[in-house]
Amino acid sequence: MEENIMRKVLALMIVLVLILGVSVTAADGHLTPIKLQLQWVAQSQFAGYFAAVDLGFYEDAGLDVTILEGAVEIVPQQVVASGGAE
Repeated sequence: MEENIMRKVLALMIVLVLILGVSVTAADGHLTPIKLQLQWVAQSQFAGYFAAVDLGFYEDAGLDVTILEGAVEIVPQQVVASGGAE
């Protein structure tokens, strides 16, 4: 359970770093494409990510975010390591 919490915290930190790191590009109108790999199928625990897309928060930060659903056979860390997501 503690590992699950750590994964969520790590994922959130990565998203925040990406948002802060590319906020400069938002001013020039260029959106940086980002793929966010979820650790499971879309459900309420990921509502914040989907709300941020719908409300334009990522776009305001210069990001074009695509959310990829997870599944039993998907390990997000492996997807990121292989370049399939950021």
